[in-house]
Amino acid sequence: LLDKKSIKIEGVQDFEWCPMSQKDLIARQEGKGKECVLAFWTPEAQNQPARVNIMAVPSRTILRSKNLFNVSECKFYWQSQGDFLCVKVDRHARKAKSKKATSCNLEIFRMREKDYPVEVLEFKDYVPQFAWEPSGTRFAIVLQTEANISSVSGVSTKYSIDFYQLDSKKGDFIAIKHLDSKMANTLVWSPKGRHIALATIGSSSKYDIEFWDLDFTIDERREAAELGANVTMLGTGEHYGITEIAWDPSGRYIATSASTWRQSPEPGFSIWDFKGQQLLHESRDRFKQFLWRPRPPTLLSKEQIKKVRKELRDYSRQFDEEDAAEENRGSAEKLAQRRREIGEWNAWRTRNNDRLVVEREKKGKSKAKIDVQGQEARVEEWVEELIDETEELSR
Repeated sequence: LLDKKSIKIEGVQDFEWCPMSQKDLIARQEGKGKECVLAFWTPEAQNQPARVNIMAVPSRTILRSKNLFNVSECKFYWQSQGDFLCVKVDRHARKAKSKKATSCNLEIFRMREKDYPVEVLEFKDYVPQFAWEPSGTRFAIVLQTEANISSVSGVSTKYSIDFYQLDSKKGDFIAIKHLDSKMANTLVWSPKGRHIALATIGSSSKYDIEFWDLDFTIDERREAAELGANVTMLGTGEHYGITEIAWDPSGRYIATSASTWRQSPEPGFSIWDFKGQQLLHESRDRFKQFLWRPRPPTLLSKEQIKKVRKELRDYSRQFDEEDAAEENRGSAEKLAQRRREIGEWNAWRTRNNDRLVVEREKKGKSKAKIDVQGQEARVEEWVEELIDETEELSR
């Protein structure tokens, strides 16, 4: 127990530790790093506003506080390197009797800047989902309006998807793409960033999956002039009864599963590539859960990784040459096999012809005459070649 006593926070509702980047971890191991950081929030009570606090541990120093009003719920979303903290604040109407959230604020704390400044993004709609791009400065959100909340049984709710990125010039977060009238309610980023899957989970009639690339190169001029021009849908799919979706650690494949724990009508799993092409589907009775094997950290240093990326084209050329050589080797083996089979066939035919001659001689029969002319056929092939063509207009 730290200092042999607990940290007393009256009415605390939730807390989250700040993740530590590799650079911060090395610095702490050398005794030069900053303290660990956690965020927590307390609700409104006795005319006191709700409050989000950021605390340093072990010193227990409050680094930053933010007062909030009309709060129904707060959820913490740390960026994977600890550069940003997004607090999703679900708000209810000021004088409403019900505390049901009808709007949302995103309070984004910049953890690498002095005094931890906060940028606020306000939405009139409810935001059920938020997800940071791993090791990046982009995030995606799902928006749901009250008008789109279906009260009819069996009718699916429609959502909107927004993508945001950090503007390097102004320094604030800006929207780069808006997707309207989507059934997807779940966001899953690739562990390597760039790619994201949008899935419809929990619906009784829709089981759609969309695969998006946020850095797809189309037209460099258009990309420079238009925000979000790179955001492209690579493919779509469907998994009946889907209950879970998860990327593999390499970011090359993604698995969707339907678990009997969630009473899925067709338990099993599917594996897709990052472009949305289905590679495997298996239905399994009493299927419960699908988990990818964790990928160990790379043994290469940052300098070695940079060198590999720099020389990637040379490696690609080398691999292409090896693939071509392997293909030619396979073709040569097939050609040699065909020649061997033709030789065996000709030898077998010659032996049988010789046996036939011997048998005819034993029986006093003359050698069979072969009508060579009757076996010949004349084939004519006409080839037309257009050398030049001229059009003249006559009056």
